[in-house]
Amino acid sequence: MRPHKLLRLLVILMATPLAALAVWSLQHTARELMDPCIAWESGSSNSFSGSAAIAPGDPCRMRGVNGQSRATAETIAVLVPGGMLAGAILAIAGALRRRPRMLFGAALFTLAETVGAFSIFPLTLLAGAVFLTAYGILQDPA
Repeated sequence: MRPHKLLRLLVILMATPLAALAVWSLQHTARELMDPCIAWESGSSNSFSGSAAIAPGDPCRMRGVNGQSRATAETIAVLVPGGMLAGAILAIAGALRRRPRMLFGAALFTLAETVGAFSIFPLTLLAGAVFLTAYGILQDPA
């Protein structure tokens, strides 16, 4: 297998789990945002003032409480998993189309997500490093 084909395969293998995690996270957040049985904090205070009690005849078997506002959850969903998904798509497209600048953009997106996605930072850091390395190799005219 030629080195550039192997490099493309490596980029795709690194981008695939990022994309899968991002899609899962976006789906989870969207499901919570649409769930009428979850109460959301509406103000900027640190304490929740809403009610999570189940009344007789309530269609919800169980109530949930989320300590952030809907707007905050939407913003976080767009920035963190949305940025990971954008980075993964850029990486795959850049590898398949042999576009080093797309790989550089993917590396920037992914490395920036390392701060926001602190629970999976080893994956985002490694993927960003792979994308940046692929960018450097594809930039080399030799």
